[in-house]
Amino acid sequence: MTINRRKFIGYSSAAVSTSILLKACGVGDNTNSTDGDNNFKIAIALPVKITEKAWNQYGYEAIQLAKQKLNLQTTYVEQVPQTDQVEVLTDFARQGYSAVFAHGGQFDAAIEQVAYQFPQTFFMAVNGAITGENIAALRIDHLQASYVCGLIAGLMTKSNQVAYIAGQKFQATQEELRDFDMGAKSVKPDVKVISSFTGDSNDVSKVKEASLALISAGADVIYQWLDNASMAVIETAKEKNVYAYCNTK
Repeated sequence: MTINRRKFIGYSSAAVSTSILLKACGVGDNTNSTDGDNNFKIAIALPVKITEKAWNQYGYEAIQLAKQKLNLQTTYVEQVPQTDQVEVLTDFARQGYSAVFAHGGQFDAAIEQVAYQFPQTFFMAVNGAITGENIAALRIDHLQASYVCGLIAGLMTKSNQVAYIAGQKFQATQEELRDFDMGAKSVKPDVKVISSFTGDSNDVSKVKEASLALISAGADVIYQWLDNASMAVIETAKEKNVYAYCNTK
């Protein structure tokens, strides 16, 4: 059985991102104008495909919305592995993009490495935890959504064990795990919350293996933060007749 929660978070991110771009271009929130500053160019780097129906697709759609409203020049690069993050962000800056979005906290180190070299480019760390002269972090408040998901998991678990699974361990995933734990224990103080970080949100085999391990450890509700590999959690949960949260639309 699946429970959807990331659609809300994804669209919230898209809405805030677009709002920031509108303000950066000097356009009010109520405008319907498509006459933007054609010298203002925006780019986005995404860790996986824009068609994965979750976090990355929402980021891409936000940039497209800004393009439609402001008639801006935009570009994107999808499926950016960690080893290529610095190169991709550097290429955007060298090409003269005014604002560069890095869609995920896993880009924080790359942004810090690149931003100081290009002071005329503004870098947006989406769900990041860094700041600087030309850096801002667009942070999503995970407390409400993750807490509620934890609360639901605490009410639903029969084994008294629930689980959290993610790819990389960075501040946002750590906060989400913390808030999920708080929510579960608010209704069942003795519930055990176990976690697993696979190192890659897109590696289906690793996620499948981690999901099986969590279920074998006793978890009967799994909360996830994954990209392309999210369906591996869903399929494993169905096979083992446990609950899992769905990341897709």
